[in-house]
Amino acid sequence: MAEIRLSLVIATVARPTLARTLRSLRGQTWEPGDEVLVVGDGPHPVAAELLAQMGLPGKYLENPGERGMWGHHARNWVLDTRRASGTHVMALDDDDEYTPGAIARVRARLRMNPDRPHIFRMSGHPTAPLIWKPEQPVLTSGNLGTPCLVFPNDPERLGRYGMRYTGDCDFAATTCAQYADGPVWCEDVICRVRPTRARRNRREPVIDNPVLLKFTNETMRITADLLAGLLTLPTAALDAVAGQGLAAALGTTDAALTRAEPWEASDYATVGAAQGITGSDTEARAQLTNHDVIALLRVLVVVKGMIAANDQLGPLVRKIAVNPRAHLVG
Repeated sequence: MAEIRLSLVIATVARPTLARTLRSLRGQTWEPGDEVLVVGDGPHPVAAELLAQMGLPGKYLENPGERGMWGHHARNWVLDTRRASGTHVMALDDDDEYTPGAIARVRARLRMNPDRPHIFRMSGHPTAPLIWKPEQPVLTSGNLGTPCLVFPNDPERLGRYGMRYTGDCDFAATTCAQYADGPVWCEDVICRVRPTRARRNRREPVIDNPVLLKFTNETMRITADLLAGLLTLPTAALDAVAGQGLAAALGTTDAALTRAEPWEASDYATVGAAQGITGSDTEARAQLTNHDVIALLRVLVVVKGMIAANDQLGPLVRKIAVNPRAHLVG
């Protein structure tokens, strides 16, 4: 029986959906030598922490090169640098999830034909309820997605992810072209695409507690409105507002205190002294933490850093602010 070791590649920008994606892997049947490679498209320590918490086999990697393009740069980097150690490689987007038993079904299929690529099915894709489409085993755009393809980890037969939305189809086509017999088309549904959207379309709330659901959605509306207004400010103006505002509110021009990282106890003591607050660090912390102006300005510093680090955040915030009801949790 052929030895099958699976390398699962998940390119991510640490979207909140990553937690659900990783949870769908916890009940899968993993065997020695399997690995889950969560690949940050840039630095995403939250993604690394999530993977560690899930207790899955594998590790977090950070793509140091070009970023974006729906994770295609990150996936190409993993293959180019031979970071995957398995006999076969598969990929999953960070807002999708595997169906129960998916890994076991994939392994069973691969053992029957270990030397050929396999194309499985996924449900919930925007172009069709099920792809590949029934009775249409054709390598074409819209008829497969990133999670469908499982392929031998043979560096001499790997294609390339194209730099477009349908770049996964480019990879499948260029990889499968290296095999004279083509891919094995499998009817097994191994992935659900963006299942949260599907639940919302069926009007099944993701959060069952009505009070928590209302709080979450109200928070989303208010936050989106605040951030949308924030994004209308030029970067220089935002820097000035955050920097000068903090300096005025804190009574100090210490640049270290305007950083985005969390403060230490000594930082609270420094600011407390500047504002004439005496007593222990704990007392100073309590007074300053409740200082609304300081809290808001420090949020601006953090948000500014997030926007600078993630070019997808600005457009997303504007999109939510324009039509928040389209993005509610449930």
